Amino acid sequence: MNSTKYNVISNTTPIIALASIEKLELLPLIFNEITIAKAVRDEINAGGRIKVPSLETIEWIKIRKNLENREEELLLDLDEGEKQTILLGIAAASSTRCLLLIDERKGRKIATSKGLRIKGTLGILADAKRRRLINDFKSYAFKLLENNLYYDLKLIEAISREVDSP
Repeated sequence: MNSTKYNVISNTTPIIALASIEKLELLPLIFNEITIAKAVRDEINAGGRIKVPSLETIEWIKIRKNLENREEELLLDLDEGEKQTILLGIAAASSTRCLLLIDERKGRKIATSKGLRIKGTLGILADAKRRRLINDFKSYAFKLLENNLYYDLKLIEAISREVDSP
């Protein structure tokens, strides 16, 4: 995928996950620029056990205002970051090709039902391996698990077989 042709919008988890393995710099190398909603920034700024640099100081992250949700009833069960990520994606998709970076199953399902393209943290790591930005997909995927982030072991194994083989 030539990601320069996409408006890339990220939810909270991919940013936190990549920060947890000290690979946040993969995002601009793969996508050039990332857009996030203020709600995503606020979730990250609320803090937690994983340290994420101040997003306001990162030049390749663009923070956009939150959008009102007037019609999207499917989004009611999502947290504010996921909801705003999908709303930004819907708004952007009307004028450009859009890619959402989102890990949560419910959010991914709703985003695809709205015709949006999605990629998760494991997909980002797989792209990084294909571009030779990391040496080994599986070791980084397992570091995510060591940081108490949940990813399906079968999916990790399947992606590893595809991208880590010589």
